[in-house]
Amino acid sequence: MHLALPLDEKALEVLAPATSALARCGQTQSVVLIDDAPSRALLERLDDAASIVRVPVQDNPFAQWRAVCGAFAALFDGTPPSAVHMYGTTAGRLGERVLHDLDSRVPRFHSPAGAGIADALQPLAVLARLLGRERSALAGSRDIENGAATGRADHEAAPRALTVVEGPVHAAYFSALPLAAGHPLIAGASRSHDAHATARFDQLAVLLEGLGLAFTWFGTVDEDSATRLRAANVGVYAVQDDTARAARLAAAWLFVALGEGRGFPLCLAEAMAAGLPCVAMDTPAHRSVVRHAETGYLCQNQDEVINRIAQLVDTPELRGRLGRNARELAQARFSEAVFKDTLMAAYATPAPAAVASPPRPALLPGPATLDLDRL
Repeated sequence: MHLALPLDEKALEVLAPATSALARCGQTQSVVLIDDAPSRALLERLDDAASIVRVPVQDNPFAQWRAVCGAFAALFDGTPPSAVHMYGTTAGRLGERVLHDLDSRVPRFHSPAGAGIADALQPLAVLARLLGRERSALAGSRDIENGAATGRADHEAAPRALTVVEGPVHAAYFSALPLAAGHPLIAGASRSHDAHATARFDQLAVLLEGLGLAFTWFGTVDEDSATRLRAANVGVYAVQDDTARAARLAAAWLFVALGEGRGFPLCLAEAMAAGLPCVAMDTPAHRSVVRHAETGYLCQNQDEVINRIAQLVDTPELRGRLGRNARELAQARFSEAVFKDTLMAAYATPAPAAVASPPRPALLPGPATLDLDRL
């Protein structure tokens, strides 16, 4: 059983390929989520074999807490799930609370998404901090994180059993023919709107204006970012379909990654799989993927980025060598087969014994009975 609170792009980076991997293994599965508009827009990216448990949206956060807990607990009636995978801090606290009150010993796995301040201030997230199980209670579960940089940082802060998965990158990127455009085309991308990364990208386009370079941004952007990108003569390709996106991306001469996000840099890995040399800011996430001077370049500042772009544009042999190396590395680390093997190994590995956490008022008085009236 999967519990995603909220279902967003970061949760999908693990949830979507996890449902596909489990479906290929013949595993029945359910996904519990709040049935709001943002979640519904993302459901098509989950495997069709997964059963979706939609929890109605409630205006009152206490009612929402009760509704999600009830839907979660109801799946333990009869034959309980063989394992539970929780996505996001709110899901982890709520799920651990329910599992504790059910006295369930089911194996549990947790993928903490990199939620921002706005997400942490959502009413359900605030309530989860008050009523859910403390983070220390998750010592009895196994963390599954997408991206070595985030995984190492969290693991050092609160040691728990940890498995790092990377990707996966859709097969379309590995099979895309690297047919470079007739003029230098520089690509950047994001899977969800990243105002910081798009601002850096349009600034780069402005600085290099007049040098015969073309720029394309792959991904959705808000109206303000779209206006700035158009003003900088940057094309925007917002299609999310991987086959179409991969074919268009493969026409680029090189890929630049200017964002500073944590976790697995999926767009950067997709560009590598498409055979593009990459110029990236030297961040922990990018450092975990790019091999400097082998698959691309890690840069300390904008001047270094510009110099590396010029070097790659002027040296076709270097572009070709780094692009081939990038694709080989991506195939070895980021393919769907590697992701599936790593994930299945994590699911099959027993978690360590749970660490006791401070008691909370019981929210589930019976084995699968939910009553929050006492609140």
